[in-house]
Amino acid sequence: MNDVSNPFPQPVSGTVTPRFGDVATFMRLPLFRNPADVEIGMVGVPWDGGTTNRPGARHGPRQMRDLSTMMRRVHHVTGVAPYELAKCGDLGDASVNPASLDDSLERIERFYSKLHAAGVTPLSAGGDHLITLPIMRGIRKGLPPLGMVHFDAHFDTWDTYFGGYKYTHGTPFRRAVEEGLLDPKRVVQIGIRGSLYKRDDNDWAVEQGMRVITIEEYFDLGVEKVISEARRVVGEVAMRNFGFVRDRLRNIVLRADVGITEEAWEVREEQQTRVRSLQVERAREDRLLKEELNEVLDDSGDSEEEDKK
Repeated sequence: MNDVSNPFPQPVSGTVTPRFGDVATFMRLPLFRNPADVEIGMVGVPWDGGTTNRPGARHGPRQMRDLSTMMRRVHHVTGVAPYELAKCGDLGDASVNPASLDDSLERIERFYSKLHAAGVTPLSAGGDHLITLPIMRGIRKGLPPLGMVHFDAHFDTWDTYFGGYKYTHGTPFRRAVEEGLLDPKRVVQIGIRGSLYKRDDNDWAVEQGMRVITIEEYFDLGVEKVISEARRVVGEVAMRNFGFVRDRLRNIVLRADVGITEEAWEVREEQQTRVRSLQVERAREDRLLKEELNEVLDDSGDSEEEDKK
């Protein structure tokens, strides 16, 4: 257990130092180089060598440090001040090699192995999706297979890309299951959506026992039921007080693709707008059809009256 006898470090207030001033760190917390100095360590993994389409995630940690300067200490609804519950700090970036995928995976694993040995619970910012694999390799040591709550549009359980290549941003969780790092029956994937390469793209994950909550099911169930289902899947340990995350959740991984926080909701709003537009158009067409039908019936009635005369 790390030494927490010293007061927990707090974010620098924007009323003391302007948010645009000083060196940017995660949440404006102190930068530590010794992982034993913190309980929850925020780490950057500036690497996107596993991506097959849109690069640039390597710049994520630096940008997130900058954006996190807008964070304040206390949640406005719950009143929770998380930095009073654990000793948190910025642990810098994991070492990566932008010229080598294999070397980067090894470097990231070594970095997280040191954090794990020091008893740190890491909070990581990437980076493309493949970084999760070496992180799991590092934090899994000496533990049973991990459970995972995964927010994303895609399963990331494809087997290979480009003629048999097994290490890309779309394959990390298949490799993690194969390596015994991840228990598929304690995995819940939330927000899955989008088109497929083939009809059976997602079959492997389901066959392994992963619980899949598509974005459609998410909106049907609602937030509270999805939370309950996620807790059921990963196990009773996830139902403990999250204030004790440093002691209670060492074998659960929470992973989120940032796109899930914006695109899914934007798509949902777009779909609802389309439905409303179609409903309005249908109502207009029904009204026009009714008016035309009434005109026909009126004309027919007039003809019958003329015939009687």
